[in-house]
Amino acid sequence: RLDMTLKSDGEIGGENLDFDGGLLLLPSKAYVTYEGVDYEVDPTTFSFVKSAIEEAQEEGGQAAEATACQEAASELEVSDFVENLSDKGSANVGGTNTTKITGDLDVPGALDSLVDLSNEPACESQLSEVEGPFALTDEGIEQAKETLEDAVKSAPVEIDVGEDDIVRKAATQLTIEPEEAGTGAERMEVDFVLIMTGVNEQ
Repeated sequence: RLDMTLKSDGEIGGENLDFDGGLLLLPSKAYVTYEGVDYEVDPTTFSFVKSAIEEAQEEGGQAAEATACQEAASELEVSDFVENLSDKGSANVGGTNTTKITGDLDVPGALDSLVDLSNEPACESQLSEVEGPFALTDEGIEQAKETLEDAVKSAPVEIDVGEDDIVRKAATQLTIEPEEAGTGAERMEVDFVLIMTGVNEQ
């Protein structure tokens, strides 16, 4: 159901952030990886977590809201937040033939799209729950737009779309250099890849 890995290498504020781990979720088991060693989550803990997640989804119709928000997100136009779009031909993603589209992330456009999404009734209740520095308020997003527009030095984007118009892969590489000196890391590179296989299969 989920196969996620996380690696970090660096230091912030004198704290070492070296980490190598992961999480694998199967229908009836879960495994946690830490420093190259796989640990199986005991059945009692797995059943407890699984039941808690299912119960949380059922309360208040959260599953239906999530689906409605996903549908609203699917209405967004890629050209609204990706510039210099180019067709790079066909590519195979998890056994599915796709058309590979590349471009450059338009940071202000992406944040404007996020504002539009946060104002959708189907997404408003979910996005409004985000608190702290990542709160998705119009004011917060406008402030982030000014900061990120200067800090993001490069952000190439790849999107692979199947013949059924479903996105099967989305990837970007962000190079971020904060304008204000002495506020933490001077440079950060983030690689993000999302691949979807077996879409709509049993």
